[in-house]
Amino acid sequence: MTPRDITIIDPRTPLPTGRSVAAEAAQAVNAITGRTDTTVEFNVGTGVTSFAVANQRFSTFVIGVAQAVQSGLSREQTAPAVTLDPLTGTATITSAAGIQVTVMGAPPDLPAFLQLLGAAPALGTPGATAAQVSPGQFLLNTSSPGLQLSTRVGLELVRGGGPPGFSFEADGTGTITYATGNRQQVFALFADVAGLLATARAFPGVTQVTANLDGSVTATAGAQTVRVRPNFSVVGGSPGGSKRLLLDESGRPAFDLGDGRRQRFTILP
Repeated sequence: MTPRDITIIDPRTPLPTGRSVAAEAAQAVNAITGRTDTTVEFNVGTGVTSFAVANQRFSTFVIGVAQAVQSGLSREQTAPAVTLDPLTGTATITSAAGIQVTVMGAPPDLPAFLQLLGAAPALGTPGATAAQVSPGQFLLNTSSPGLQLSTRVGLELVRGGGPPGFSFEADGTGTITYATGNRQQVFALFADVAGLLATARAFPGVTQVTANLDGSVTATAGAQTVRVRPNFSVVGGSPGGSKRLLLDESGRPAFDLGDGRRQRFTILP
């Protein structure tokens, strides 16, 4: 695993509040949910921080800790909250002390994640070999020349059973089932979300373009609104140049990243 633009934080790190990052986050979640039994566990070997909230389980990397700026408010006066950022797919937990803990969904077992996606017939058995990790993104290198898989992983683990593997859902999102029986959502993600948004916003008549948590993008031009979902696969494209939207050789819409890579997408009904 190669982190890019992130630092995975040990939640046992102490804070000025006298609590650890984990304790601060757990206290905030308890305040939000009205519970008292939220637990946080850290796996030193994988860097994964797991949250247990009642019957729900969340598998995350902690990638940010900051003191929120609360003008006119003192500590212990901030309303605890959880906010989601559709652009990065991250969640920020804000405690009563104004501490903001940012997390992203993470596989509980990265080698198993790579193996299961790499062996998935639904993805063409590409043979995933390594992951580059950015906020809200796992960009997987494969054993297939020139092919990468751009993914976002859901925060929640759901006990569902079934054989280990990867499958598509009816809406085009994916689900990975681990050998433990735990299931986790996996979303195709544009390899350069910010670049895609900027390129789409430059189109004449486009008034709004927004990223969604599930990796899709919604664009509005006049009275028409469309939503598009990228393919998991990022393949070789033009050798260089500017980022652009185009129809590829097969007539399918694609985003050229301007760096020799290209990613197809589907216009959703």
